[in-house]
Amino acid sequence: MRNSVTKRLIQTLKAEKSALREASFDVLGSLEKPKSELFKELAESAPDANELRAVQLAVTENQTLLSAAIAGIGAARARIEALQNVRSGLNVYDKSGAISKMANPQPEIEKKA
Repeated sequence: MRNSVTKRLIQTLKAEKSALREASFDVLGSLEKPKSELFKELAESAPDANELRAVQLAVTENQTLLSAAIAGIGAARARIEALQNVRSGLNVYDKSGAISKMANPQPEIEKKA
């Protein structure tokens, strides 16, 4: 790669990829501004097709990792919510078909191997 902007952008995208893989989400915020500025510089420079393909590949990989991280966080949130619902009681239908809550006499969840 002859374009230094492209090199710096690829390095920033690699740092972003590393942060995503390590779940260091606080690092992602610190990379946002430099990455944005490098994309602006890239738009003003004259990168060749190979450089653009390299940037596109890095961005696509990071998008995939970010999507997976978001899905994982959503699944964890749903699991925590399900566990909290179990602790608070069980939703059941009464004789008239209305939903009612049955209290859980043992709010602690026991783990079994």
